[in-house]
Amino acid sequence: MKELTKEYGLAAPKIEEKNDFFDVEIMRPRPITTDNDQLADEKPAENRQKKRSMRTITDDYERLEEPEKQILLYLLDNNAITRQTAIELLNLQKTKVHEIFAGLVVKSYIIMKGKGRSTFYTLAEKVRDDE
Repeated sequence: MKELTKEYGLAAPKIEEKNDFFDVEIMRPRPITTDNDQLADEKPAENRQKKRSMRTITDDYERLEEPEKQILLYLLDNNAITRQTAIELLNLQKTKVHEIFAGLVVKSYIIMKGKGRSTFYTLAEKVRDDE
């Protein structure tokens, strides 16, 4: 198990014996913290190697809600999407579409650009690289 986590660029799991069982804790990859794809507390050279071993969007695709999938598929065919386009595409209210966009931004799948009425969203570069 320790070898596999190391192979995938993850921290070694914490294994503790507790009474009649073992407690195994496996750490997720650290999130990307800046626009230049640098991982938290990592040097750029180390980051490139670890980034290659992180999960791709296709690994997470099945875990996404249907509206999130529709937005990502739209962005694969188009360079950008606006809130109004998403409202029409998904047939949802403005508030729900805003929540979906916020979730995809937090998950680092899309990037918000512009402000106010000119706001639009594009695929994050790391997602484009995984195509």
